[in-house]
Amino acid sequence: MKAVFSDIGAREPGCAVATVRHGRIDFSGGYGLADLKQGKPIDADTVFDAASLSKQFTAFAALWLEKKGQISRKDSVRKYVPELGPYAQKVTIGDLIHHTSGLRDAMSIALISERQGGHGLNLTDDEMIALLARQQGGETPPGSEQMYSNSGYRLLAIAIQRASGRSLQSILSEAVFEPLGMTSTAIGEPPASARDRAAISYRKTKTGFDPIAFTTPLWIGAGGVRTTAHDFALWMENFWTGRAGGKDLMAEMATVPALSNGEPSDYAAGLTAADYRGLARLEHGGSVDGFRHKMAVYPAQRFAAVVLCNRADAATTPRIDAVSDVYLGAAARTPKALTTEIQELRAPDNVAVAQAPTGFYRDRRYGEYLRILPGGVLSYRGETRKLQEAAPGVYRADELAAFPGFQIYIGFKADSLNMAYGGELDRFDHVPDWAPGDLSRFVGTYWSNEAQAHLKIELRDGVLVSQIAGRSVPLSPGRPGEFIYGRGAVDVPAEGPADQVTLQVFGLRGIRFDRSAAGAQ
Repeated sequence: MKAVFSDIGAREPGCAVATVRHGRIDFSGGYGLADLKQGKPIDADTVFDAASLSKQFTAFAALWLEKKGQISRKDSVRKYVPELGPYAQKVTIGDLIHHTSGLRDAMSIALISERQGGHGLNLTDDEMIALLARQQGGETPPGSEQMYSNSGYRLLAIAIQRASGRSLQSILSEAVFEPLGMTSTAIGEPPASARDRAAISYRKTKTGFDPIAFTTPLWIGAGGVRTTAHDFALWMENFWTGRAGGKDLMAEMATVPALSNGEPSDYAAGLTAADYRGLARLEHGGSVDGFRHKMAVYPAQRFAAVVLCNRADAATTPRIDAVSDVYLGAAARTPKALTTEIQELRAPDNVAVAQAPTGFYRDRRYGEYLRILPGGVLSYRGETRKLQEAAPGVYRADELAAFPGFQIYIGFKADSLNMAYGGELDRFDHVPDWAPGDLSRFVGTYWSNEAQAHLKIELRDGVLVSQIAGRSVPLSPGRPGEFIYGRGAVDVPAEGPADQVTLQVFGLRGIRFDRSAAGAQ
């Protein structure tokens, strides 16, 4: 186990790890420091903010209440949150659990909203509901597509609390924390007895590590659980013992429903159904304010592991894979060299990078662009990497600053590419370049009632520059009728007057902005 964490210095922030084998805790320990100033070491009882590992507890609470007849996965979310508009009537509790609601991400909207001051993490429940109620529609029809949504899980927590008349903390204390003996786990603040064991999170700098300011999270349901590696291992034991909720409920936690069109999905109840070296596993990551985590459960092998880290560069997916190899290497069905990404991308219709078109490729979901340059060079998020063949038809790019600890793998098709990294799979389509002509027709101020935000576009030294929520982002031509906007895009009329534009960023497929000379609201 030491080899997996050998890169963590004794005076650096680090990680806690715990493993479960055959239904019992097999190992728990820590590497590095929980608090650099006090020199406090990380161990199995160090308290971390669990970030999105919290989602599996929220999903459990919903299934537990359903067994008691207090809520149903078939219920409309508006039964419990009627403030949402009619557009949300067909969104069910089950859609919230499985990330198929199609609702817009409130955090992403808040980041561009003037009313919210460009901040997403500090939204209260009432502010989040009001923001979503202002929307005139969702991103996709409910049940038709899986789109990861922190807003959905926060709404799920609100629905749970309104359906039961109890706090999520009260429900989980009764249903999970107390039955399993998770005495250092709670929502919001750690239990009083565990507060002096809380880790501080850090960001690596050129001269060392800087602490990251952290406050009690408001995004309860999507996050908010504080726990330890030891306590989380007790929870992972429950996947086999069923001591909390029963084995049938735990089996439902691992069930992945199909999408409304019959296509498969991969998100169960706060858990992703995945594959590692030919072995089925349930997994989830967590990331907030410098905390980075990953857990994995292998049902057939009766093995589970969790890694909790207090450093933003922790790269927890490679670590959880390495921990898995320590225990399950002999059981794996594919060689270690054939990474999950390579297995996922190998296909008979892949083409060699030399045959793939150069130029822009656009992410199908959120409009992010990358470019393939002559000679098989990837240009992505401000960096370039020479692509190297990792397997027949699959290419690898060395680590990018945007993906610390990960290598990017790409499989090319005749007019598209698939990119895999750290359990994620993004699909990009090759798109033609665009010469927009007279840029002055896009200059002006635009207003979105849904986002409560102005989008101002100016022409500076021949370059269009957008301003929104106090941030300036240059716009460069992408495909016809679209400008590249950082990691997103601004859709505009390809010809004629630009009276309306649409902003696409991560978490948002498209927010409409209408031209208004005075920016009227």
